[in-house]
Order: sequence, then C-alpha cells, then structure tokens
Amino acid sequence: MGSADRDVGLSQAAAAAAPGAPSGETPGLQRALRAATISGAACAVFAVSLWALVAIEPSLILIVGASLTTSRAVTGFLVAAGVRLSRRHTRTFPEGLYKLENLLALVIGVLIAGGAYELGRYAFSAALKGSDLIPDPGQSLVFIGVATLLSLALGIYKLRVARLQDCVALRADAGHSFVDFAAGAVLCAGLALDLAGVPIADSVAAVVVAACILWAGGSIAYQAVRVLLDASVERSVLDEVREIAAADPRVREVLAVTGRNSGSFRFLTLRLATVTDDVAQAEAVAASVKASVRARIRNVDEVVVELVAAPGGAEPAASAPAAAAVAAEAIAAPVGTVAAPAGAIAGSPAGAAAAAPRRLRLQPTEWAEVVSVIASAGMAAAMIAVATSAGSVAVLAEGTDSVTDVVTSLIVLAGMRLAARHTKGFPQGLYKLENLIAVGIGVLVLFSAYELAREAIGRILSGADKIEGPLLVIVVMTGVMAAKAGLAIYKSRVGKANGSPSLQADARATWTDVFASAGVALGVGLQWAGVPYMDSIAALVVAALLAWSGVQVLRDGLRVLLDASLEEDVLQEVRTCAESQPGVKRVAAVLGRNSGSYRFVTLRIVPDEVDLAGAERSAAGAAAAVRERVERIDRVSVELVAG
Repeated sequence: MGSADRDVGLSQAAAAAAPGAPSGETPGLQRALRAATISGAACAVFAVSLWALVAIEPSLILIVGASLTTSRAVTGFLVAAGVRLSRRHTRTFPEGLYKLENLLALVIGVLIAGGAYELGRYAFSAALKGSDLIPDPGQSLVFIGVATLLSLALGIYKLRVARLQDCVALRADAGHSFVDFAAGAVLCAGLALDLAGVPIADSVAAVVVAACILWAGGSIAYQAVRVLLDASVERSVLDEVREIAAADPRVREVLAVTGRNSGSFRFLTLRLATVTDDVAQAEAVAASVKASVRARIRNVDEVVVELVAAPGGAEPAASAPAAAAVAAEAIAAPVGTVAAPAGAIAGSPAGAAAAAPRRLRLQPTEWAEVVSVIASAGMAAAMIAVATSAGSVAVLAEGTDSVTDVVTSLIVLAGMRLAARHTKGFPQGLYKLENLIAVGIGVLVLFSAYELAREAIGRILSGADKIEGPLLVIVVMTGVMAAKAGLAIYKSRVGKANGSPSLQADARATWTDVFASAGVALGVGLQWAGVPYMDSIAALVVAALLAWSGVQVLRDGLRVLLDASLEEDVLQEVRTCAESQPGVKRVAAVLGRNSGSYRFVTLRIVPDEVDLAGAERSAAGAAAAVRERVERIDRVSVELVAG
C-alpha cells in the first residue's frame, strides 16, 4: 500500500474506511467469523436440547446447564459480531475499532471470574455442610461428560483459527472453552468418586475448579487490559522490524522502533537515518521499508516512518517531555524497545509526571480526590446513621452510594498516581488507566442504580412506607446536597484545569448525587405530608438519574479506550498551527487520539525544502509549535512527504 493510500486513512476529511485497512472480506476475517459463529450455533443447539429436557423433567443440574450453555452461545455470537465490527474504520475511529476485540476479551475474562466466584462460593458452602454439590450424580455425569467433550472440540477448533489469524477475541473465547473443559473434567472425576461412595467429592472438586477458573479469567482480563492501555508490541516483533528496516541498503541507521497492539493488529513507528539527503528519495526509502514490514510482519495496520538526515542530527518527530525521561531509560534498554524522543520542552505537565514517577507531592487533581474521600466518608456515615433510625430506603441508598463514592475516589487517586508513568512495557505512558477507571466508575454507578431500583420496588410491593423522624431526614439531606454541590464544583474545576477525564467523570457523578439528594429530600417531605410511597418513588427517580450518569461516563471512557479520534476542532488547530510554521508548505494529513489527559498526534508534512536536513528542521519546528500551542500534547510524530 502506497503512502498516498495511507494519507486517506490519516486524513480526517475522509469519511470512508482507510484504504489498505483490513477488510471485512479478507479470508482471515471470514475464518474467525466462521469459527465464532459455529461455536455460538453449536452451543445454541445444545442449549435448546437441554431446555427441552428441562420442560420434560425439571432438575437443578439441567436448568443450570441450560443457562450456562445459553450464555456460551450468546458469547459466541457476540464474539462474531465484535470480530466483524472491529475491522471497521470510521470518521470517529479512523484507526479502526480493533480494540473492540480486547474489550470483548475483557468482558469474557470478567464473566469467567464472576462465574468462578459463584461456583466456588456454592461448592465451598456445600463442602462445609458435608453435602454433595450435585444431586443425582449418575444423570449429571452423562450431561457434564457431553458438555465437556463439546467444550474441548470447540476450544481446539477456535484456538487453531485464533492462532492462525491472531484474533484476540476468538483466542479469549477459545480459552473460555478450555476452562469449561477443565472444569467439566474435574467435575466428572468428582461425580465418579461420589458414585463410588467418596463423600462430598463433587463439592471439593468444584472448589478446585473454581480456583482454576478464577485464575484463567483473571489472566484473560489482564491481557486484554494491557492492550487497552497501549502496552508495547512484543520485543521480538520490534527486533524483527528493526532487522527488516536495517536490511535496506539505503537505510544508514535505525534509530528507534516502537509499537503498540490494537486488537489483532499492530501500529508501528520507526525512526530512520537514510543515506540520501533528498526528501523525495528518502520518502521512497520509507515507503519501501513500510512495504517490507507489512509483507513480513503479520497483522500490521499502520507504519509511521520518521526520517532524520543523519545519526545525531535534529529529529523530526518531537515528543513531549513525558517521553524525555523514557529516552534516558531507552539508552540502557534493549535495542528496539522504546523510541528515544526529541525536542523536549521544559515545564510540560506530561514531562514533569514522567520525569518524577515516584513523586511524593500531591498534584491538584490528587488533592481533589483526597478532599472527595474525606467529604464522602463523612456524608456516608451521616446518611447511613439517619437511614437506620428513620427507615428510609432512599436515604440508605444515598448513603450506600456515598460509600461507593469513597471507593471510587480512592481508585481514581491511585489511577492518577500511576497514569503518568512511562515504562518499557508501556512506553507511551499509562495515561489510559484514567479512562479505564472512568469506565469502572460508570459500571459502579449503573450497579448502584440497579440496587436502588430493586430495593425501592420491593418496598412498594410489600407496602412498607413508614419513615421515622422525617424532619431530621430532610435537614440532613439538605446539608448533604449543599456539601455535594460544593464538592462537584471543586472537582469539575480542577478536572477541567488539569485535563483529567477520571476527575471530570467523578465530578459528573457527584452532580448526579446532588440531584439525587434533592429528590430524596423532596420525596421524604411529600411522604411526611401524606403522599404514600414517595420515599420509594424518589428512590426510583434517583436510580434513573444514576443510570443516565453511568451510561454517559461509560461511553466517554470507552471512546478513548477504543482510540477514538481527537475532536475536529483540535485536529484543525493542530493543522493550522503546523502550516503556519516556516518551511512547511502544507500539512497533507493529521491524525490524533486521546490517552487519558493527553493527546498523541501524527502529521504528514510537505516541506518547502528539498534536502532532508532542512526539511527535518522544519518538521521539528512544526512539532514543537504544536506542543507549545495545543494543550496536553504528549507526542507529535511527523512523516515527511515530497511535494
């Protein structure tokens, strides 16, 4: 694929998918889709058969088995849908939705871990009571044996396809099938021992299975999170890319190689010194290197080649000081691990964070979370105490939500302390840890909404609506509302000033709590005035507000984790800034993405100069200007294009 083709993929003006990006019609995609679909269909057929048996002769083991098999069928179809969608390039996601695969793998890992916890809890309880986990072990042994063999067959098939095409989501689904196989095999052994007269053998076997499944689910989730956080491509791959580039006789030296995974695909950046000083000839060298890398390295989507005139000269790709500290580390690190950045600007917030990863002094955003923890803990204690004495479900729900706020603030604080670190495994920083935490906040908010709605509906159905001391409740909730409003304003200002997505998400959640507290106070007041069930109705309104807030926070966090493009106005600002610099004829394309509080930008610049040294100086000047004038830029990568 030529450089002109990739320009379309980089340009935000192109609404269509990037030429050269993996297509939905490629053989590899078809195999992965076919494997996931076959898995889902096989599990669906087995599930229908089990539900038919349940209708004829209901039993606990058949109901549980049918439910689990149905969930596996749904998982298979979701993986198929994710594999298809992940290859799409859109205006919002110009780099593709590849990480949708990793997101699905994360969900699968969490589901496995959750199922392991429930199985272990139930089995451990049965073992302590000295009872068998599964009644009628003879009938259950047949069912579990068939399910175990099916899991093994599907696991082998999916793993073979996943390895052939390097499909992350399908590999995770294959891992899930192998976990099912291992669990079934151990349970079959336990049931056989149970039939032989060994007491509680199936319960003990289930506890062992649960521990193994929990480890497997955690491993799948961990690998998915690594990619979502932009972990580096494997060192062996980076070394191979370096060898491919160095083999070109027109390449004088390979100065640095970096890369990140995205779903099943890889994004690579090379910094090369060429033997020629002509921009057009150097661009031809870069195009040749790109073609060689794509031909020999599997699943490469984008290769950015930054050109320098000679080793030790000015570097065209300037990176914020966040990576400046990494440069020193990279000198001693194995070759090809981390790109050594250039053009550091003193005073950059990213650079300050990276230069002092073990800092003890709290930043403004961290102080905001410390204040949030203290305030939320105090409000939670007050509301729970009042709810216990008054019997108000709405106040109790608000108090419980404030406990969640305390946990959330502690998690956000930990994320802020870790997010700015640059390591060999994460050379682009752990900025997205903030976005991952924001997603976690969204999930917690949605869970709180569910629990609140469930409790409120239960009280309405049971007719329990009496509240003791309503005046005290109203006074306390009014004070809580005022305190939360002040806290939300404070966190929002600090979050915006410092560009912290997790703190801004936390501030939006706090604003939702303000309205929720107002609704609780109003509901208690109306019930005090004689309107029945207003306390529970107010709780339902609060649940709706919480659900809306949770969805918003979840959506914003997922956009960044999936590498959504920078906003159009920011991209235009970058383009205008670069084109205003001396020596820059025009900007052929601009691409950018968020990562936590910071931004990563790639430019394709057409210089006025025809010699590489002069063009390199122009590119370095443009990159420095972008970092200086556009807020929260971590790295600017620049490719030179002959006019």
